[in-house]
Amino acid sequence: MATIIVLEHPSRFRGELENEWARSVNPSVDANDRGQWEEKRELSGEVQVRAARNTADVLEQIGAGEKGLVVANLDVGHLEVLRLLERTDRRWPVLVVAPSEASALEWSLRELGALAVVFEPVNPSYLAALCRRALEGVAETESEIIR
Repeated sequence: MATIIVLEHPSRFRGELENEWARSVNPSVDANDRGQWEEKRELSGEVQVRAARNTADVLEQIGAGEKGLVVANLDVGHLEVLRLLERTDRRWPVLVVAPSEASALEWSLRELGALAVVFEPVNPSYLAALCRRALEGVAETESEIIR
């Protein structure tokens, strides 16, 4: 099972991601899209979204055998997000959500290891799609390591 840990307070993106995942499990299905829907449903059913309030919380939740993604809201504090980027590895990529005023930090965050930096306002469907793509990448990386 893949996990998305959302570092934020108060809770906002966690609820949006949970809603998007729930919606993707039961979409209205067109017969032509059935194969694509089955793949999406499989990934959707195997994702757990958890909340974290600080870096220590995130690191505690990252299990040795698990894989996943961290969505970090820059509003929790620049130092918290920097600590997180410093302490995570490729099995747990970090996607940063930032206010538009922080756009000057994008390349610095990427150089420190952020998989992506998304600026507010954030469309929940777009955020869920980025998470889905990142989790697929984590799964591919894991299978390469096992080989």
